[in-house]
Amino acid sequence: ELCPRLLAQKDGVCADAQHCDCCCHSHGFGDGAKAHFVDSESGAEDRELSAEAFDVVIGSDGRRNTLFQDFPRKEFRGKLAIAITANFVNRRAESDVRAVEISGVSYIYNQKWFRALFDDTRIALENICYYSDETHYFVMTATKASLLARGVLRTDLAETHLLLDDANINREELLRYARDAAEWTSGLRDLEFALNGSQSPDVALFDFTSVYAARNASRAKQIRTTCCAPGGEASTHVLMLLTGDSLLEPFWPTGSGAGRGFLSALDAAYTALQWALRVLPARRLEDPRAEMDAMVEVLAERESVYRLLAQTTPENISSKDFSSLLPQNRYKKWTKSAVNEVRPQVRHLIGFRLAAPPPPLPHRQSLAAKRARRATVAVTSRDLKD
Repeated sequence: ELCPRLLAQKDGVCADAQHCDCCCHSHGFGDGAKAHFVDSESGAEDRELSAEAFDVVIGSDGRRNTLFQDFPRKEFRGKLAIAITANFVNRRAESDVRAVEISGVSYIYNQKWFRALFDDTRIALENICYYSDETHYFVMTATKASLLARGVLRTDLAETHLLLDDANINREELLRYARDAAEWTSGLRDLEFALNGSQSPDVALFDFTSVYAARNASRAKQIRTTCCAPGGEASTHVLMLLTGDSLLEPFWPTGSGAGRGFLSALDAAYTALQWALRVLPARRLEDPRAEMDAMVEVLAERESVYRLLAQTTPENISSKDFSSLLPQNRYKKWTKSAVNEVRPQVRHLIGFRLAAPPPPLPHRQSLAAKRARRATVAVTSRDLKD
């Protein structure tokens, strides 16, 4: 758990350690950020680890995004995307074992196959994935027209939340739709729905239209190294970064989110390295101007690379240097001129707090939505409208 001192700065000064409610006294003082480490079995705090200081914090906890106060988000809404997830019992029979998984196929890449599915079942899908594990798990994007034609949706409504409201969904037809799609695409027969925690057939239908992305990928957050110092004295800057779904949520059905997740991890690693090579030496020399210039440069490089992430395609990524730590070896369009353009725009990312900390995401995702996002991979700029 990150120390609250890092997530939300306290104003004011404590009188002494005996009367202070800030946990920094238990951490011990010194440069860098701190975290709380607790033994998962005993619940006891590991004081040795809790006293360790670190210079970089990387948020990789998906949509939850513990660091949300430092990373405002923007919402993209693309064309309507209706997802269906379904789990079926895996009996481990010969037919179950022989079934071939579908790692992810989209209509644009296999139109003949999807048209045959429609001709046989009147089911129109944009894409589908199938994984075989403890259950047979399917996730697919269905067209609104086919859901209406098959009677899954009772009425065509303009508002998405009303269209997909439980009152507008024929549950029995939804089960038939999901089973027919699963059996046709996998070759499995007589599939039986697995039961969810409510002992109901494990099938769900939900809106997959909204995608959230962080407005910035990095921050240099100023933190006090002791709560007993007034104002900005005894403070330092900690590099904060986001990767994976915390940075850019995946979107079904385009199929590039896993790759972008790896790219963002490499981008974060490169930025952390640059922080160590440029910022920390200036800090050790106690040269505030050089340290500020170095922070601006490191953040400008990170933000200029982040602008390219959502636009990545196989054509503009270098295949032979995909795993290189250097962004210029991975992104064909990344240049120093892009850094120059971004440099004047990153100074607000340095300091104690943002001008207006953003609220957390407005809703919790269902378990089915989380599983569907994990089974899929991301979004391209062509699919989204800001």
